[in-house]
Amino acid sequence: MTTRVLSGLMMTALAASMVSCNKAGEEAPEVAATPAKVATEQAAGYKSAYVQIDSTASIAYWQRAVCQSLMNEFNQAQGMEVFKSTYFLMTDDFDMNNINWTPIGNINMSMQGFYFAGIFDGWYHNIDNLRIQTNADVCGLFAGLGGAKESSLDDGGIVRHLYITNGNITSTGTGVGGIVGVVAGDGRIDQCSFSGTISVSNSGSYCGAGGIVAAAAENSVIIQCSFHGSIT
Repeated sequence: MTTRVLSGLMMTALAASMVSCNKAGEEAPEVAATPAKVATEQAAGYKSAYVQIDSTASIAYWQRAVCQSLMNEFNQAQGMEVFKSTYFLMTDDFDMNNINWTPIGNINMSMQGFYFAGIFDGWYHNIDNLRIQTNADVCGLFAGLGGAKESSLDDGGIVRHLYITNGNITSTGTGVGGIVGVVAGDGRIDQCSFSGTISVSNSGSYCGAGGIVAAAAENSVIIQCSFHGSIT
């Protein structure tokens, strides 16, 4: 088996089998998922309306919405892109307490399935003690990020200003990234960091891992990001 370690480098995504949100033997996050708050006041100078993320419970709620591709009041797109142009804003640090997190999105290395196409702004906050143990094909805090950029405004799938500390990701799948597994289309990761350990292994001919992302399409952007830890 060949193992490649990537640090935000571009690579061609390989075809792989479809994955589900929770494969056999995996458990959903051990946390009560509750609807996030929707604030209408100005959000840090960015958007007039945003979805507030301030706890593990609130991010778990939206993880399940993406995973199940639910239609809801935020008009997420049908098909592959979900929560397109919806703005999620972290308003506080929070501790995930080493629950076994299920990545946001439901895709394989060819981006078949559902992936996040909104804007997730950590607003320079920390998510502490992220833990993922999975056999899913692709994983990270977000399994997949992407979408087409249609204007000069923020769109196309963005994760920015987010810090993950004391992360621990172990996978027997194909691709593992600390922030995002696979970035496609005009997806962008900006000013994010991951500190912790990442380990990936499988019985196939290929597996890839990166401190920020495992695989990225040609038009995607990974900028001003850092990784501190070990990858095996």
